[in-house]
Amino acid sequence: MGNLPPGVQGVEIGTKPPTRMSVVTLADGSVSPTQKDKYRVTLVFRHPVQASGFDDEQLKSVNTQGDSGLRVPPGPAVFVAQDPQVEGGELRISLEANEKGKLGRAVAEVTVAGAPLARRVVSVHAGAILARLTFENDAPVVIHWIEVVALSTGHTERGFLYRGEDVKLERWPDWTHHETDFFRNAYAVYREGVNSTNGFWSVLCFIRVIEGVRSYRAGAMRLVKQRDIDVSRPKLELQDDRMIVAPFGEWVGKNLMWIADKLHDEFRVPIAHGVSPDEPMQAADQIGVESRHWLARPVAHQVARTLLRDAREIRDLLGPHPIPELDTATFA
Repeated sequence: MGNLPPGVQGVEIGTKPPTRMSVVTLADGSVSPTQKDKYRVTLVFRHPVQASGFDDEQLKSVNTQGDSGLRVPPGPAVFVAQDPQVEGGELRISLEANEKGKLGRAVAEVTVAGAPLARRVVSVHAGAILARLTFENDAPVVIHWIEVVALSTGHTERGFLYRGEDVKLERWPDWTHHETDFFRNAYAVYREGVNSTNGFWSVLCFIRVIEGVRSYRAGAMRLVKQRDIDVSRPKLELQDDRMIVAPFGEWVGKNLMWIADKLHDEFRVPIAHGVSPDEPMQAADQIGVESRHWLARPVAHQVARTLLRDAREIRDLLGPHPIPELDTATFA
């Protein structure tokens, strides 16, 4: 795959490597995303307990065989699916074992209009196959990275999870005790959102933080007004961030409460129920290169972080003494 160059392309990062965890696409040239060609799509698997992403050093040497948690019979198995987006209407996906006899990767060749469509079509059908295999055998299989090659030109794109840059802690904090129950809960769910390598779960965690903080903040502001405390809060608007791209770039500058409502309507219910209204399945097996949830992640992340910080500052206005109706609140 090679090291991560300055020109790496990705759904969240523009033309620079990401500073935070992100799903990216590494391309070796500029080809129209709608150019019709025959593409070979390879999905490489991993076991869920293995490292999920790549840093700069790991990108220099990448396992191309794959290594899932499912042992399979020798020789490839071919699954056939019907798809009108593919020339000929038929898609054949070959599942291959690695040298250890474990399911390692899936390979398919399709003639479609562009590498993005090839990646999407194959990953959706492969995801459906993996989902059923997981149910039938109770075996874990996760897509590690995806490669798309245009066979006529050799143009290659590889999609994978990039870990981002390390964060440096300049000094240890001077905490002497735990926060109140509410903030302990909020920080825990926020950390889960930051840590998760699943776009669906990460966005849901940030939405849970947003919902909890909005309720807490409303209660805290009522107490502030009852105690006649002078309070002046900054405008809560979505700040520009190079990881926020279309279609969410249009939300930059809008009020965070408006954005919180949009996140609830467009993501909260579909995630909670496992499917979107316009999709027959939630393709959780996809690495998420084109996943709308990965695109929404930096938005939900910023909203959760900003509202949580604001709620903490409002609580400080009320003094250090315990306030049971606020401090013992949880997300339950």
